[in-house]
Amino acid sequence: MRWRSTETARRRAFTLLEIMLAVIITGVVAALGISHLRKPGVDSHQHACDVDREMLQGLAERYAEDEDASPSKDLRELAAADYFDGKLPTCPSTHQAYEWRNGIVSCPTHEATR
Repeated sequence: MRWRSTETARRRAFTLLEIMLAVIITGVVAALGISHLRKPGVDSHQHACDVDREMLQGLAERYAEDEDASPSKDLRELAAADYFDGKLPTCPSTHQAYEWRNGIVSCPTHEATR
């Protein structure tokens, strides 16, 4: 007759420490993965913002040439004078309006990142 040792009988289940360690490792791996997925989204918002600003910059310069006057800070003349069809674009990250400052269209959100 064979006797089972007590140690063999206890080893059939995971200990609380092993489960906690697995949860912690999974959490760290998930946090690293999420940060890598978030970066492309931030980059795409920055790129979309740059494209919108460049387009508005061209329209504002054309307005300044046609009217012999600079547009106002909020660029509302571009929509009112049919330079832009519809509502003026806003920053894709925060939806703040672009501003005309010293002859340059700027984004209040991304101005600090330049």
